[in-house]
Amino acid sequence: MKRIIILLTIFVLTLFMTSCENKTKNDENYDSLGASEIVDESPHNYTLSEYLKSGKTLILYEVKSSEIIEKDDIIYNIIIFKDNLVSEYISTDNPFYTVKTTVSEIEKMTDEEIIEFCEQSCETIVTNIEYQFEVYTDGTGNYTDHERIVSLNEVSKFNYLSRENYYDYYYLNLFNNYYVNTTATVYDSTFYMLPSDSERCVGRWYRPDGYILSLDSPDSDNVIVDPE
Repeated sequence: MKRIIILLTIFVLTLFMTSCENKTKNDENYDSLGASEIVDESPHNYTLSEYLKSGKTLILYEVKSSEIIEKDDIIYNIIIFKDNLVSEYISTDNPFYTVKTTVSEIEKMTDEEIIEFCEQSCETIVTNIEYQFEVYTDGTGNYTDHERIVSLNEVSKFNYLSRENYYDYYYLNLFNNYYVNTTATVYDSTFYMLPSDSERCVGRWYRPDGYILSLDSPDSDNVIVDPE
């Protein structure tokens, strides 16, 4: 009987030690990879400032379209956020500029190829400027009416109509009350829409690649609320 008890005790201790060892290895694996890389494979939802402040690349396309983005729509402007800087390029068929591209052509490119295309073939409005997020509230002061991305200082801007450079603040208006959660699929790419104040565009479209963006709220981090 005593021998059986000893053997049972050794067996229980062995199981306990194995369990502790596996737990330690799992903890190390969890710490090295991060929780999201292990358990979260769903699309991520970010506010605009959350996503861009992390230094990720985001490319917006201004498209002349009546209701929804289509493969033959011409992309007028391309706005690139990269490494916490923003650049904007003209890609249009206006009388002063002949280079143009369509949604279907962009769909075939990687982000790196799009950036290279802009730098080599498009007219630059602004390039690599620092910016901040400005949220303007509605009448209650609790909700976002619209959001702007504004350069920290005056920058050199190019007017493609007059063909001249001038100095001014760069800003990009994003209106919350125009927001429609619209998506469109062109070939294998899905595009989402951010709101826009532009009359010629339904909105500013982006290819999400596993994430979904929304405008910031007044209590978001990294935003200035109702600046004077």
